[in-house]
Amino acid sequence: MNSPLLRIRQLLPFFLFALFLALPLNCFAGPCGGNGQRACCNGDAEFSDRGVACNNGLAYSTVQGCNDPNGCSCSGGIIKSETSGGMCYLPASCGGEGQRACCFGFLESAPGTTLGACVSGLAEVPGCSGDCTCGGSTSIGEPDDNSCTSLPIANIAEPATNATPAPNETGLIGSAGSWTLLQESLPAGPECPPTGLCGYSDLHVHMFANLAHGGATLAGEA
Repeated sequence: MNSPLLRIRQLLPFFLFALFLALPLNCFAGPCGGNGQRACCNGDAEFSDRGVACNNGLAYSTVQGCNDPNGCSCSGGIIKSETSGGMCYLPASCGGEGQRACCFGFLESAPGTTLGACVSGLAEVPGCSGDCTCGGSTSIGEPDDNSCTSLPIANIAEPATNATPAPNETGLIGSAGSWTLLQESLPAGPECPPTGLCGYSDLHVHMFANLAHGGATLAGEA
């Protein structure tokens, strides 16, 4: 008759194999739910710190799928071939002067408002540049096409023909009489490609229109 110790030795390989099959994949998958990380697989019993796909304050995007460098495999262990379908990101600020309009359709509100696109005193106008990806608990990375600004919009006076900076016109950098502007960093977000430029581009321009009609019609030059 086999001793209990011998039986344990005989059954140990089968026990370890069964234990391996039951282990969740978090032994092999990277973390989820953080900014720039894959979204947690709720359908695979994997959750963020607030019980959904992404951690508190972050939004979920499926625009570019999952591109987490640590891998996209779910770690819940229920369906071991399951992979995350998106990424978590920190939405750019919205609702303020010059910022993208908040996506109230996705339950994102401007500060101090209830499902408002812009803070009090600002108006929503067409056009958005930079990272315009929506936030909100129901967004999956859709862009917002509007921005917030104060009204009425001030008219900018046209410069004189072939104008040069006046001595009292100082740029953000450089000496007096300079129009050199400070270079801003490129925006980043799910709507922005991982390489290249992201922002607003006017693809229909008349770069030398100031030379038309003998230079007597348009003020200023490109």
